[in-house]
Amino acid sequence: MATEEGVVVRVEGQNAWVRIRRTSACKHCSARGSCASAGGVDGTEMEAEAYNPANAAIGDHVLVSIENSALLKASFILYVFPILCMLIGAFAGNAASQILKFDSSAVSAVFAFVFFGASYFLVRYKGGKMAKEKKYRPRVIRIINP
Repeated sequence: MATEEGVVVRVEGQNAWVRIRRTSACKHCSARGSCASAGGVDGTEMEAEAYNPANAAIGDHVLVSIENSALLKASFILYVFPILCMLIGAFAGNAASQILKFDSSAVSAVFAFVFFGASYFLVRYKGGKMAKEKKYRPRVIRIINP
């Protein structure tokens, strides 16, 4: 379970917006540019929306977590799936070039980019469905006020 500490800055219904300080792990994360920056010195803080079963209030110091399995599945869908689609497209293009009697490199490239583009829409669709499920969202697991 990946956990981070943060401060609740806004509460909306069952969700809390938590300001989290970027850690050294963020430096190596390939998705660091997509996190919502909350300012701080040199962009050292970000805000994340988290499900709030702990009923944390504004100003509470909280522990936020996300399941490793959910994080791995989301990472696979976001990063690996498009590359696999592109490879499948290249192989399909190579096979189609034999039938169409065109240059195999050109047809493979076109098919690869078409499959890659299609994967974008599939990732958006699947991501929208996953975002509605609580297991794929960060969760406030504990209030840690002193």
